[in-house]
Amino acid sequence: MRIRAFLAAHVRFQLDPLGVELIRTPSYLLRQIEDTGRAEGDCDDVAVLGAALGMAAGIPARYVLVGLTPGDPFEHVYAELLTAWGPVDLDTTRPAQMPPGVEVVRTARREA
Repeated sequence: MRIRAFLAAHVRFQLDPLGVELIRTPSYLLRQIEDTGRAEGDCDDVAVLGAALGMAAGIPARYVLVGLTPGDPFEHVYAELLTAWGPVDLDTTRPAQMPPGVEVVRTARREA
């Protein structure tokens, strides 16, 4: 839960520029946080950072892919940490990215 709280406090959701998929590495995001107190990124950036922080602490992680439109590619991703008490959802971008009432039509899980 500390990793989730860290992500929520220090990473602000920001969409990638239209037509461009930016991938910000965990080290890049952590440098931004160290330098300015905050980083910006979209769901895949937060997922990769969360998984990396969990794995650095010895906690296995996986990615959850989310589809919102049947037949379309997955549109959202977040990390889960696989703790002794069950999976911990690190999706701190969902409220900013997905408006209320959006229905998840499919999910898939992939090892980090």
